[in-house]
Amino acid sequence: MEIRYLKHKEIDKDKWDNCIEKAFNGIIYAYSWYLDIVSENWDALIEDDYKTVFPLTQKKKIWY
Repeated sequence: MEIRYLKHKEIDKDKWDNCIEKAFNGIIYAYSWYLDIVSENWDALIEDDYKTVFPLTQKKKIWY
């Protein structure tokens, strides 16, 4: 098992969405298009070749 940290631009969104679609607990909030809307530069932890995925969002505060 290899877990990699990927920056937003390195994420293969087709593989990401395929993983979410096949997951028994996949929800709409985990799809790449949704994450792009709510957190434009999200990163991710990826197990092996997108066997398991975990989004890492960044919360920004106004004026900070």
